[in-house]
Amino acid sequence: MSTAIREIARTSPKEAAELALEHTEGMRYSNLPSTVLYEWLEQDVEAAINWVYNGPVKDEDRYVWVQALTSRLVESDPRRAFDLAVKYDVSEDSDSMGMGMNAYGLEAEVISRIANQNLDLAVELLPQVREGITKTRAYTSVGNRYIDGGHSTEALELGIKLPNDDQASYYQSIAFSWVRIDPAGFVESLELLPTEEIRSKIAASLSSQWARDIFTDEQFDTLKQYLSDSDRQALEDQ
Repeated sequence: MSTAIREIARTSPKEAAELALEHTEGMRYSNLPSTVLYEWLEQDVEAAINWVYNGPVKDEDRYVWVQALTSRLVESDPRRAFDLAVKYDVSEDSDSMGMGMNAYGLEAEVISRIANQNLDLAVELLPQVREGITKTRAYTSVGNRYIDGGHSTEALELGIKLPNDDQASYYQSIAFSWVRIDPAGFVESLELLPTEEIRSKIAASLSSQWARDIFTDEQFDTLKQYLSDSDRQALEDQ
């Protein structure tokens, strides 16, 4: 079916979209919207966008189509893709799809893709990301790209801009990336994390067996110095 719809999309993308819609109604995941929109965006960007937002797509199915649209468009027009994602309200559609409180704005995905192409642009767009889990995901994507590029100072500073309650998740994520690339640099910089609790939780997670072989004995001893009494006891009880 996917191959047939792709062939139709090359000459009649609207017809292909309508066929894809019939086969994806009520589905949370499908590659058909992406298949169709890949062809349609090559031919007529405005028509594709208009159909997704104002065509026959039901509200409960629109998330899948907007996700496919922004994922495809970000390659050629990242700012437009971001604007479409950040203006799209996922709350009602996500509830109807059973996603509930786990729903997040599609701009987090767009930011992640932009960060792989143009990190400066991703950083520029971050302040426009909606609050909550979406912002944490977006900041984490950028933070990990900073780490991958050897810019740990920027990654550390970026996390401070998140609300206090979201910082632990952010620093935990970049820590896992950081230790794989530069374990010595991570251990030396652990003291720069913003709170004792965050430092302890990350030290505890990196003291487990999977991470033990990453560090030298001296680095591992330094790591353990950041453990709180309760986290140290929990590790000893394992």
